[in-house]
Amino acid sequence: MRTPVSMAVLFAVWLATACGYNPHPEDAGLANSGDVGIDSAEYEARTGEASMAETYDVALDKPADFPAVVSEVSGDTDVGGDSGTGGAGGAKGAGGTGGMRDGGGALGEPDAPITTGGTSGVGGIAGTGGAAGIDAPSGAGGSGGATPTGGSAATGGSVGTGGSGTGGTTTSCQDALTKCSGNSVLTCTNGQWGATVSCGPRQTCAGPAGVVKCTCNEDPVCSSVGNTCTTASALVNCVQDNDGCFYAASETTCTKGACTGATGRASCCVGACMVGKTCLSNTSLQTCAIAATGCTIVSATTTCSTGLVCERHPPSDCLDPNWAEWPVPNIQVDVNAGAPNLESYIDNGDGTVTDSVTGLMWQQAVPSTTYGQDQAIAYCPTLSLAGHSDWRLPSQIELESIVDFGVPAPTINGTYFPATPSGYFWSSSPVSDMPGNAWLVDFGSGSTALGSSSGYNLHARCVR
Repeated sequence: MRTPVSMAVLFAVWLATACGYNPHPEDAGLANSGDVGIDSAEYEARTGEASMAETYDVALDKPADFPAVVSEVSGDTDVGGDSGTGGAGGAKGAGGTGGMRDGGGALGEPDAPITTGGTSGVGGIAGTGGAAGIDAPSGAGGSGGATPTGGSAATGGSVGTGGSGTGGTTTSCQDALTKCSGNSVLTCTNGQWGATVSCGPRQTCAGPAGVVKCTCNEDPVCSSVGNTCTTASALVNCVQDNDGCFYAASETTCTKGACTGATGRASCCVGACMVGKTCLSNTSLQTCAIAATGCTIVSATTTCSTGLVCERHPPSDCLDPNWAEWPVPNIQVDVNAGAPNLESYIDNGDGTVTDSVTGLMWQQAVPSTTYGQDQAIAYCPTLSLAGHSDWRLPSQIELESIVDFGVPAPTINGTYFPATPSGYFWSSSPVSDMPGNAWLVDFGSGSTALGSSSGYNLHARCVR
């Protein structure tokens, strides 16, 4: 009958081998063999000693890496081996981390979700007990290693509670930024486009994105407060409105054509005149020049010689009225055929009509009285009309300049010269080779004739 081999014996054999003990080094080959069991007869034949396997009547089955050497028993009684140290207990598992409490949602964002508590920690794995001590052949039995205790299971973390933040209003803009809305400025307050400021009547909303503002429109004339010349004869008064914008409040035409002075301090020159020559009357001519001060001054006054008149068509001068010293106007039919200078008139609204082509100013209404030539020549200078007293009887060529051959009698533009009689009108032009006779113009047909200066009473229309 076989006796089971104790674990203590097997452990002692393993320990001796591990520590390098071999009583028969010459048999190391056998001891290190990888046979599954050791036959006792074979062992005795090789070593000359009784097999421990025979003593215990057991086959030593071993794994491939387990030593096959059995310690030799000899000599004095050995003390049993110390008790083996028990295996260390498993480490205590770390507890799960508790869930973080989330704060309330940020302004303008939804509430933060509630987090889940940490997962419970896993308890430590129990340690393996120490191996039994090796029994000495004759010594006291060693004590087996103490069985270690496994670590305590860790407790899981508590479930975290979610934040209770209230959802905020969606942010539309950054505070203090501005933007244009039409011609108004919007300002961002508390994340929302709020206050609206309308730009003034002379302003426009403009500027870089985020910092727009109401900006004054640039005035073409005014850049400061005060009077400014816009032309040689125009004076503008510049002012500033409540928004700080400059604009022209009024414009004045310098009646004598002279505006002078620095920007903001300009004015119409006192006693100024139009630069160049100007008719002061039918018989006097004024010459105007620019003085060192910048204002114009009258540099000369000339009285026309006998037989000459001051013609107003520029350049004004003392000229013979019996010759056309101005462009001759033509009716529409002639202009359509290629003639220049279409007739053109201005109704001055004061009983006078100005011919835009010749520059002559005419008496609009014809007196009901008829005159001999001498009487007609005397009548016109006595006429005071539209503030003028330098009227005269026109020459033949001047009368013919207002004849309109394109209309039936009276042959004159009836819009500007209404109620004109269809008859003869005296001129101031004498017949050169027939003393006592003068030229007539018939507004019934547009033709010319001559007549005795004292033999006929005819119509008269004055000119200047």
